[in-house]
Amino acid sequence: PEMKAVALGFGIAAVLLCILLPLLSGADAGFEMLTGNLYLAFSGIFGGLLAFYLILPCSAWMEQLLTGGIAVMAESGMLKKTKNQIQILPVPAAVTTFVLICGVYILFIGLQGSYLFSALAGKLPEAFTYAEYARRGFFELCQVSVWNLCILIMSDLFTSRKDKQFMCLKGMNVCLSVLTLLLITTAIGKMFLYISAYGLTAYRILSLTFMLWLTIIFVGWIIRQWRTFPLARISILTGAVLYTLLCVLPVSSLCRYYNLWAQTHGFLH
Repeated sequence: PEMKAVALGFGIAAVLLCILLPLLSGADAGFEMLTGNLYLAFSGIFGGLLAFYLILPCSAWMEQLLTGGIAVMAESGMLKKTKNQIQILPVPAAVTTFVLICGVYILFIGLQGSYLFSALAGKLPEAFTYAEYARRGFFELCQVSVWNLCILIMSDLFTSRKDKQFMCLKGMNVCLSVLTLLLITTAIGKMFLYISAYGLTAYRILSLTFMLWLTIIFVGWIIRQWRTFPLARISILTGAVLYTLLCVLPVSSLCRYYNLWAQTHGFLH
């Protein structure tokens, strides 16, 4: 049974990598050269599996929606029973999925090397303009972070709690969260480097706010592995507060004041 669970983990990881590899390739030229041909073969084999995996849960959900009745499931006892029923994914399958995905991220970070951390050091890599360096990979890294959050949530929903190896899964949750935080930090570094060259705009403030919100969520997810607290409620509340601040504060005016001040004091390149 454990070997079957590991094989299932390989299958799930293959489906997820069909989504994540193109995003990572778009974020780094070296990684794109390494994975270009590999991804073409990879996607050809597992493209059908991706559709299969997406169709099954959607079909099951539609069937439950049409035949089960929303009113019945609204009862707390029913919701708890349903949650226990969907926790059917063996821990070895989930751990295998996390190991493969984290391995790809470690490879990605290792290949980038100085290119990755130059943003954190405030240095522009050779053969790049500020605009090219900041834009390449920023939105891809944002999407990867969101996908990682979805992976963590799905693992929390569907993985069995009865398995004795569940503590190992918690460690993989922390590993994926830490790697994601490193990718988020890189994206923020790129944005700050871009701001240091061209100043602030409302869209750049919006991007930084979104990355800040993701950082709060992933830090909370790490803490949640040892201490139980309502992370979903806190995340929604934090997002609502940040969105309200963006709506209430005169962001465009603040950007103009900052740009004028930074230009006067020589902080803009």
